[in-house]
Amino acid sequence: MKNGEWIGGGFTLLELLVAITVTGIVTTLGFTFYLNFTALFNRQGKTAARLCNAVIVQKRIEQTCNGFSRIDRCTEHEVSGVETSGGRSRRIRYSGTALIDDNDTVATDLSMFRFNLAENRADRFDRNAVLLWEGTLVDGEWVGGATVVAAK
Repeated sequence: MKNGEWIGGGFTLLELLVAITVTGIVTTLGFTFYLNFTALFNRQGKTAARLCNAVIVQKRIEQTCNGFSRIDRCTEHEVSGVETSGGRSRRIRYSGTALIDDNDTVATDLSMFRFNLAENRADRFDRNAVLLWEGTLVDGEWVGGATVVAAK
């Protein structure tokens, strides 16, 4: 200071307001990008978890349905027949929200499940059939498959 005058540079009020405004805009944009990125990451994680669950359920049902060597009876919600290994009778049924193989739970949280048996009787000695199955999980994922078996 010389004779009561301010010597040297400084920032004017206008320059400070511009700097604060630019900083606020950059910070807001950065925060918005961060929130959107986080939301997208969470959504992808939930979708991956749903798909992983659907694949696990589908594989368990597929493994159970592939265990039949012969189908004796098939309705929309129940299949009974003879198992491939051991030759014992077994039954798979859809009850409530669960798919049950005899007394073991194969899958839970199903909002819909049904069976269908498509028989191929082209040859009188070969009564092959295709056991079709489909279901919808509670979270909306669809599972389905088919296996070739002999029909009674």
